[in-house]
Amino acid sequence: MKKFVLGLCCGLFIACSSIAFASDSIQALLFPAHFEINGSKIFMNDEYKVLNVDGHAYVPVRFVAEQLGATIDYDQEQQKIFVKNRKLDLSDPDYNGILVGNLILTKNGSNTKVTGQLQIEGVGNTKNTVETTLAFYNDNSEKIGEVAIHGDDFGVDAQTFVSEGLGDFRAYSTVNLHVGHVNGHIIPAVPSIVYENRKNNFTLDLPKSWEGKYDAVETVDKASKFETITFIDIANKEYGGVVFSIGIWTKDNWSHDGQTAIEVGHISKIGELGDRVFTISTPSDVQYDPHNEKLTAEYKSMSKYINTIKTSFQANVNLTENEVKDILNQLIPKAAGVYGMFNGSSWFAEDATKTIPGDEEYLLVTGPRGKSSLNTENVKSIADLKKVVEDVFTKDMAQKLFYNGYLETKDIRLPLYKDYEGRLYVNTYNGGHGSASKYFIDTAKIISQEGNVVVVEFITTEYDFPYKMTVKIEKVNGKWLLASGASFNNEVEIKYDYILKYQGESSLWSAALEDTVWDFGNGTNKVHSRIVLTYKGSDINNVGKVDFTYGNEANRNKWTFIGSNYSEGIIIYDEFDDNIVLPAKDDVVKVTLEWDGKQDSFVMSNSR
Repeated sequence: MKKFVLGLCCGLFIACSSIAFASDSIQALLFPAHFEINGSKIFMNDEYKVLNVDGHAYVPVRFVAEQLGATIDYDQEQQKIFVKNRKLDLSDPDYNGILVGNLILTKNGSNTKVTGQLQIEGVGNTKNTVETTLAFYNDNSEKIGEVAIHGDDFGVDAQTFVSEGLGDFRAYSTVNLHVGHVNGHIIPAVPSIVYENRKNNFTLDLPKSWEGKYDAVETVDKASKFETITFIDIANKEYGGVVFSIGIWTKDNWSHDGQTAIEVGHISKIGELGDRVFTISTPSDVQYDPHNEKLTAEYKSMSKYINTIKTSFQANVNLTENEVKDILNQLIPKAAGVYGMFNGSSWFAEDATKTIPGDEEYLLVTGPRGKSSLNTENVKSIADLKKVVEDVFTKDMAQKLFYNGYLETKDIRLPLYKDYEGRLYVNTYNGGHGSASKYFIDTAKIISQEGNVVVVEFITTEYDFPYKMTVKIEKVNGKWLLASGASFNNEVEIKYDYILKYQGESSLWSAALEDTVWDFGNGTNKVHSRIVLTYKGSDINNVGKVDFTYGNEANRNKWTFIGSNYSEGIIIYDEFDDNIVLPAKDDVVKVTLEWDGKQDSFVMSNSR
């Protein structure tokens, strides 16, 4: 990052300096100065300059901040300088002695840069190797970013570190520190226990050390109906003992009063489910016996886990099948569109006169080729393309299903899309393939739901063959997204409702008809009919064109075949139909054939 030219005005009047101003510029003079900060002489290197502007000394803010032990960084997008110099207060509750703080998050391309400080207590002048991670969460207790901190120069003095994580997580609400290795020693994970609240359908991960030491007391205010679950340290119950409380709000109440509650109390949002918002709060007064060292230590050992408990909150969805169908009816058509957008080069219209120099197979995208469930009117770059995909799929699945293979290919294939001079280009040499698919969303059934994830199965057909299709949907930042591609069971695994078979013959022809019926369980069906006609005469070469009809009185089918449609006197015909009226068990199916000026007819009997 560039060093700041911005200065810190020290308020020194310098009478001997001469400054000239223009209407749109400021003229400054270099000003020689030496520094003494907190009793120590500090020398600037040639990288920094002190300026005399209008009789005031302007000092590089980075230089001053770093000499005062602060972290500093600049966010280009926000055009904001951040300086932090507070006490380090972020720790791993399972490892004492390592503190992190003064975090500054700035955007770096599509990633987030994290600048902060780390120190180790009680190690004197020794230098230590440390590997830790910082995990960042939003106010729905969803992890939105992570960075690694590692180095071999950490000690008792706060040491500045810089790390980078995927995505933009500057707007985080909670951050957790986890210490992984110290001087080559692995810090083992500490086991936890699960608190499950079935009434309100949420869980929390509590440290195993809490087992048998806490009570969870549920209360409901009669007037407001506001519900609270209070977690109490049993040993300090006489003095209050409240470690934290979970509050359950309606969305309307939270929208109206939530911001005020945040500003005046130790409260924050940790999740939502349906029309409910969940919050966590800590007491503002002492809840333990301060004169009893043992009770004080126990309460503090429990309360240090509040941050990790907070981010472990999991609202377990409880969707009905109708709600699932509504979600799928929104997502599946869009998902089909996304697959189409990455299935060859035909999704967008192109300008054939504008190509990437040296990559003439890439043409400028001018807009969508036709209408679809996706809004791609404003897709002008790969970044825009990703926004469309991530409106349907989770980022993880978008990367696995589309970005890896079509935007970031590392093998001999060329990416399907490229950016050039800020515009989107498509590789027109990329072919495509597809299939005729239908999605019967009204057959959807919930296979499982846990946390924010629901697994759903429904019927689909591809080239008219039925399959069971399974997808996973996940609620991310309050929005349902597809968290998987589609997996299929082939048609053999579909339970057939029934199979109808008919057979019959005359002296010259025999016929066999088989109707396989897939019942989708929602009043719809799909039928695969196969009829096999066999000519038994010796003059097969003279048969030529064959016209035949078959069916009962209510449903007659008529087809024409010529010699090229059959060989050795055998005609096989396949047909698919949706929602047809099938012959009853005792119905008679009649076959009539005409060929070479001749005619024959007979009936087929039914077996089921």
